[in-house]
Amino acid sequence: MTDNEEDISDLLEKSVTKSRKYAAYRESYSGNHHQDKLTKERDIANDFLDYWLAESDQDTVEIANNENDPPDIICTYSDKRRLGLEVVELVDEGSVAASEKLRCEEGFVSPVPDYEWTAEAFGKKILDIVSRKECLLLKQEIKPENNFLLIHTDEAFVEINAERFVKMTHVRYAEFSRVFLVLSKSPRINSHPVIEFPKSEAGVQKGL
Repeated sequence: MTDNEEDISDLLEKSVTKSRKYAAYRESYSGNHHQDKLTKERDIANDFLDYWLAESDQDTVEIANNENDPPDIICTYSDKRRLGLEVVELVDEGSVAASEKLRCEEGFVSPVPDYEWTAEAFGKKILDIVSRKECLLLKQEIKPENNFLLIHTDEAFVEINAERFVKMTHVRYAEFSRVFLVLSKSPRINSHPVIEFPKSEAGVQKGL
């Protein structure tokens, strides 16, 4: 682990050991696809807010799923300012299709080899996600002061190389204020580690 990675690890551990400043709702998975999606989005948003409130020294936040998404989650600060969180998952569609094919053929979920992500493949995927989500965000009915994009992943090769991949991916965006990679939950800190993407100089910087 590099010094920079240790600094990030220390920050993450500090952020999750602080008292929660928002109304958290953690629910068990139900087996209902729509409900499970909402629950997962809420769980990721909860852990992200642990990180964000510690990092930004913002005041208390209440969160709610947005029925008219995008964005998926609406956060409201104590001064009534709003922050939108759009949550999306980064997966290799080929691996998902292969797993589903095996499930249909064998009648149960079978493991498939992890996709070996490269920095180039990761970068292209991230830029595609941001582009698609920016187009959707233009149609939003609720207009928070700022919108963050949270790209969540459980991909093993991404998690191993997350710091390097993120540093090499400069994201261009205008509708989102900031874009973050959210990794799978770490047992050590009982939270989802968060890394912010560097913004391309060609992008339009929005306020915090």
